[in-house]
Amino acid sequence: MLLSAILALTGFGCQTSKSYPYEASPRNVAAIKQALEGMDVATSISGVNLAPGVEDNPHCGQMGPLRVAPGVSLPEYIEDAFNDAFSEAGVYEAGSDTAIFLRIRELAFSSESPSYWGISMQVSSARSTGYAVSIRHDFKFSLTEYRACRKTESEFGPAVQKLVHEVVTHE
Repeated sequence: MLLSAILALTGFGCQTSKSYPYEASPRNVAAIKQALEGMDVATSISGVNLAPGVEDNPHCGQMGPLRVAPGVSLPEYIEDAFNDAFSEAGVYEAGSDTAIFLRIRELAFSSESPSYWGISMQVSSARSTGYAVSIRHDFKFSLTEYRACRKTESEFGPAVQKLVHEVVTHE
């Protein structure tokens, strides 16, 4: 009992969160190139806004806020992911007059069975009122709260890859 108290007070023995950096999907990069083939277009994401009631720093049970990357909120992660994909596809230009605006309407997850990320957003630009997209990314759950929360964090990247694909292949 005394050992547990000492470990808790000193910070030793605590489980820490990992970082899950975004990696642009080759499938998404190819889809962007195909969609813009033959066009002289450069673009970027000009911010990700949250609809009222959407939390940008959701908590996972008693484990506290989800952390998918150090010092980066979930909306910033999504913005960076799109801009990374655009950059890898050779169409990224900061401050482009064809910048895309993203408004997250839903950012939901479950770390329990069934485990998933659900993201809905409105995609628009100065030239178009745009369209809405939604994805649901299911994943295997873990039995302990710590592992379930870490799994939820690690699955945000694949969920965002799915979101990027839905946006760039939307008809």
